[in-house]
Amino acid sequence: MESTYRKRRILRRLERAWSRLETGIDRLTGSEYNPFYHLGTLGIYMLVILTVTGIYLTIFYRPGAAVAYASIERISDGWLGSLMRSIHRYASDAFMLLSVIHALKILLSDRFWGSRWLAWVSGWALVIFSWGIGTMGYWLIWDVRSQWMTEVLIHNAGSGIALTFLNPAMAASSFAAFVIVLFVHIFLPIALLFLIIVHLLRLTRGRVWSPRWLMVLAAAALVLISVAKPAVSEAPANLGRIIENVRLDAWYLGFLPVMERMGNAGFWLFVVVVFGVSIALPWLAKGKHSGPAIIHEAECSGCGLCAAECPYRAIEMEYRDDDTSRFKSIAVIHADLCTGCGLCVGTCATLGIELSGLPTETVYDNGLMEAVKRKVAGQEQPVVLFTCERHAALGSLPESLQIVEQENGSGGTPVYSGYWYQDGIRSETVSCVLPCLGMTDVNWIKELNQAGAKDVLLLGCPYDDCGYREGIMWESARLNRRKSILAPNLQWREAGPGAPRPIQEMMSVAMLPADEKKKPEIAHPKERGRRFPPLPAAGTALAILAILVALALPLDISSASAQAGQGQIRAIVQHSGVIGETAGNDRVSLPEDSTVELSQILGGTRFPIHMEIRVDGAAVFEERFEPRGVRDEGEINGMGRYTLPPGTYALEIRINDDGTDWRTVFEGEVTLSASEILTLIYDQETDAFLISAGE
Repeated sequence: MESTYRKRRILRRLERAWSRLETGIDRLTGSEYNPFYHLGTLGIYMLVILTVTGIYLTIFYRPGAAVAYASIERISDGWLGSLMRSIHRYASDAFMLLSVIHALKILLSDRFWGSRWLAWVSGWALVIFSWGIGTMGYWLIWDVRSQWMTEVLIHNAGSGIALTFLNPAMAASSFAAFVIVLFVHIFLPIALLFLIIVHLLRLTRGRVWSPRWLMVLAAAALVLISVAKPAVSEAPANLGRIIENVRLDAWYLGFLPVMERMGNAGFWLFVVVVFGVSIALPWLAKGKHSGPAIIHEAECSGCGLCAAECPYRAIEMEYRDDDTSRFKSIAVIHADLCTGCGLCVGTCATLGIELSGLPTETVYDNGLMEAVKRKVAGQEQPVVLFTCERHAALGSLPESLQIVEQENGSGGTPVYSGYWYQDGIRSETVSCVLPCLGMTDVNWIKELNQAGAKDVLLLGCPYDDCGYREGIMWESARLNRRKSILAPNLQWREAGPGAPRPIQEMMSVAMLPADEKKKPEIAHPKERGRRFPPLPAAGTALAILAILVALALPLDISSASAQAGQGQIRAIVQHSGVIGETAGNDRVSLPEDSTVELSQILGGTRFPIHMEIRVDGAAVFEERFEPRGVRDEGEINGMGRYTLPPGTYALEIRINDDGTDWRTVFEGEVTLSASEILTLIYDQETDAFLISAGE
């Protein structure tokens, strides 16, 4: 039976295309120095850089609508401040890009469902939180980008927010708003730390840090782009003008023109659907693997190697409380955490564990060993190839190696018979395709050689890009522990899946005379990632990282408000309200000579306020604003706005605040220029709308 991984043909075609990109980079850098194999840890490194540069910027930043923009400009005046600001900006874009590429790779490689759902969901939560934090950072600059975000907030939250920024008498509220946003921008990243922990929670050895060489090169790439194209502010915010031209960072602010054109309801419906489907994907596209692993209690020695090597915490050791065995502990499988990788099978010396969907007897005894013995009986010395499902599914194996498929009783990964032609010489082959190369028991290699196999070839994914994280690590560690197996008739290759070259090279060596072969050199896990790459590989990796960071530049798009060139009238009302019914007036009375009204003491239900805006005698806006509070006893806030072409107009604003009478509170001629916003704020003391000076 074919696994879900191999059934999803469309994803495999897309993954093959992606793998070709990575293997192309491998040819330039070597798989050991390919930045694309460290996308997740590189994203975490960007968060560290954002923290360091953010602390520097916060020290010199001053909050408040009157001083924020100037303080940012003072920071940018010095070379160090400009560098820190630019690195902060490009690192934030790089984080978003790396996160999206990382998620895309996980999707294409089918690693988002089953026990990996937690990493998938928490990863999207990381992206959403980071986007929110980054958006707040742009708002703190208080340029026209901040203005556009504020206009969106005013449109959705109403007059309360509008008065915070438009009423000169409320400068303290403006300062408080900046302090709140700054506080959230600084301390919300603590939630990112929690999400990173959750993201790695089900990994036995979750990787947090990229290799040192990669961190050095990534920092160098950020500095190069920051020096070449320093981050700058747009024009200062001016809430008295419609935004005509502004450059927006598409990662964080690209939603602004989209929201304006789609409308709030349409935009948020789109966002909820897209992210809802993305987060629900582990259940919408749930698959099936060769697991879970099962324990044969009689054979389990309780050594704990399977639990130590399991990358996903799916195995733990428990005390054995029965008298049927002399061993004190036994391995226990958490089926819901098992990914069916088979690493536990490859490390168990007593055959005490196997995959339920891929029994060892079916794969090895009745499959692989039987095929080798049959060829040996036919006077052939076959070459045996072990590889993983990724290599087989993405096209690393030529068709000649997969001619005859031998069915594995319960279904699962097949064993293939085939042949290889080179220089007119034919060599028989037997290929064993496992979920992961790490499922290969090193004892199988020894037994296959004894059974008559000519050579044994091991083809796995790059060390840092194993489909099950640690398969190559553990297999290389096992082979280094068993030096006697490292004979000239054993070959080891780590290569990106989808390229035929590794098989061609390995088969060419396999067909050489025995005295021309050399023992394989397999790097031990402790030796990996310590060396700085050679100059050509370092230069290529630096160029790739610089390109990734520089992708922020074309995503810095020019945009303008849909109302640019028009004029706008904005009327804001803040009213304490007229009391319609005094609370408790049937139980309380005042002396006849009292100068205080009962409503002033007890309060009561307020009438709603109706507001109407008329332009050249025609009603263009009419709205009812309700009092706040559970019993409608609170203040009333409301805002009306209307967009129209530049020109001179007769403007009239009428309100009804007692449920009976309408009265005109503004009447006069106003002139609007292109992109001008005329803001009028209701003053309750004078019972009139006054034109605000804005900014």
